[in-house]
Amino acid sequence: MDIQFDFDAELKKFDEKIKHAEENFGDIEIRDAVIEKAEFCLKHNKTELSIKIYHLAHDKSVGIARKMDIIFTIMQIYFKENNLVAIKEQINR
Repeated sequence: MDIQFDFDAELKKFDEKIKHAEENFGDIEIRDAVIEKAEFCLKHNKTELSIKIYHLAHDKSVGIARKMDIIFTIMQIYFKENNLVAIKEQINR
């Protein structure tokens, strides 16, 4: 059985999960759903999109610890890409 992977369809599922969290749950569940989407994108080598989504998750985060986790994840992505300019921009953000 040949199953073709549809990245856009999977993204829509994450969008639906985020929407469901926004309608039925609180900030933590929304943030967690956004982070899941970012991790999914990163897993499939969509780093630009992943970083954009991680920034959205950062904006939805309340506590400093989770914000720091997200910032370090973004910086780790930039390290892997050897993008020192982006690391510097992230630090100064």
